[in-house]
This record gives sequence, C-alpha cells and structure tokens, in this order.
Amino acid sequence: MEGKIKIDAKDKNLVKELEKDARASFSQIAKKIGVSREIAHYRLKKLTENKIIRKITPIINNYLLGIKAYSLIIDLQNLKKDLKEKIMEEIKNAENIEGKLFLQSDSDIEITIYPETGEDFYSFYNRLTEKYSEYIHRKEISIITKRHILGNRYLYGQKRKVIVDRAKDKIKIDKSDYDILKLISKNPREKITNIAQEIGLGERSVVARIKKLRTNGIIAGYFVSLDGSSVGYQFYKVKIILSRMSEKEKIISFLELKPETMLINEIIGTMDLEFEIASKNTQGFESFLGELSSKFPTIRDFKTMAIL
Repeated sequence: MEGKIKIDAKDKNLVKELEKDARASFSQIAKKIGVSREIAHYRLKKLTENKIIRKITPIINNYLLGIKAYSLIIDLQNLKKDLKEKIMEEIKNAENIEGKLFLQSDSDIEITIYPETGEDFYSFYNRLTEKYSEYIHRKEISIITKRHILGNRYLYGQKRKVIVDRAKDKIKIDKSDYDILKLISKNPREKITNIAQEIGLGERSVVARIKKLRTNGIIAGYFVSLDGSSVGYQFYKVKIILSRMSEKEKIISFLELKPETMLINEIIGTMDLEFEIASKNTQGFESFLGELSSKFPTIRDFKTMAIL
C-alpha cells in the first residue's frame, strides 16, 4: 500500500523491550535499543498513531486471583458488515473482556472473558446471546486452563515465554490493587502520578504496589498487539482435536520451539488445544500445518481462522 509505514530493526527491538517491561522509562528503553530518549518516545508515538501497535496489555495471572478464563467463539448468520464492529465496540471498553475478529473462517468473533465468578460469565453470555440471537448461527464455549504467551518472537528473534497457569494457592489483593490493575490494563504506561490521583494513594505506595504485583506474579509480563499487515505477517488461530491426549505436551513443546508461535492455550471444550501463529503468507501457514500434522498424526482435526 502506498505511503505505508515500514518498521525497522529499532522498532522491532522497541516491541521486544515493551514486552519485557511496558512500564520501563523511555530512558531505559532508549538505552536498550541504542537511541536517544526523545527518539524512543517518537518511535513509540509513531507506531501507536499509525496503528502498527494496536494495544499494549499486561499479562495478568487471573488464576492467582481465583479467576477463570473463558473463550466464547461466535459464528454469525445474516451478516451485515457493521454487525461485527458493533459487537466489538460493545465489548471494547468492558472490564475483563477481550475480543478478536476473524477473516476467511466459519467463525466471526472470539471473546475472552475473565469473570470474577461463574455467575458473572453466564450473565454476560446470556445478555450477549439474547441481544444478538437472530444473528447467531453457532456458539462454542471453552475454559482456558493454561496459557503459554510467547509474544512477537518472529519479529525480534529472541526466545520468550510467559506461563499463566492454575495456582494451588490464591493471592489476596485489596481494592487498591484491583484498581491499579484496571488502570494499567487500559494503559500499561500510565503515569504513577495519574494512578495515585485516580485511586487516592501516595505515589510511593503505588510504585510499591505495582512492584509487588509484578514480583508475586500477578503481573506476569506484557504483550504488544500488532497490526499483522503492517509488519508483513498474517496472524492465524488454530484449534486442534487429538485422538490421544498423551501427545499434548509434545505438541506444546514443538510449538514453543517455533518462533512464529505467539500463544498456546490449553483448553477444555469441543477442541483440545489452540494456538496463534504469525505467517508471511498462506503457503507458509499451510506448510506449518503440514509439518505439524505429519509429525503428530494423533491430531484428528484442525480448525483454522485468520485473525483480522
């Protein structure tokens, strides 16, 4: 596309540093990527304004807080172009909810929900499905039991893995900690002064609380959501059914070694495992699936979705 902004090695390293610590100062990031503080600030602003970086989110270990993760995939019928956008806009600013749109797939929308209780999930589910019942063709619900967040390694080439797993011991946090998590979920780089003012605490207290949330693993890391086409990739979600669950760990290990793998979710539902990968073209994606199915014949079926 004419006039399209291209990212260079400095931009890729900037993404890498943001995934390491999105709350690092511009001075710290600048030192790591070899530019001035002003240039680091300019580059992040440019990537954000041009929507190459869509969003930066903290990876919150919901399991440590006793919160489950649900995935709801919806197939729509009688589809109007603005309907998907309307649903996405509705959930965009909702707390503890994320959304994805799919292209070239039987599925249209995936909504990931982190409800405080099972009742909260079913309340959201019933409200959404009732409102759009005449357009919904099929629904698929899964419980996410473990997440392997590998990030944008295909872009910057460095190994990275954040595991978000079920915890035997829950960590209790107070309202101020929850308020901090809500604020940095909206903007991980929110200034300490703004957070302190918003929740009514001193700045030192806020700094100490964020540090503790990171140390105890509640904030497990950060993820940078990119516009695939802007960085020369198409992102895909793949769901698989296994004939033998004993092969699952081997498949996960295989996927973790592949730099194009961004995310692996262990799930309970109609499928057994799901993952997201980055590929430069359709041929590369098909080659990836061919290698996977050849190496693991216990994969009984695939469901693939191109992520918008």
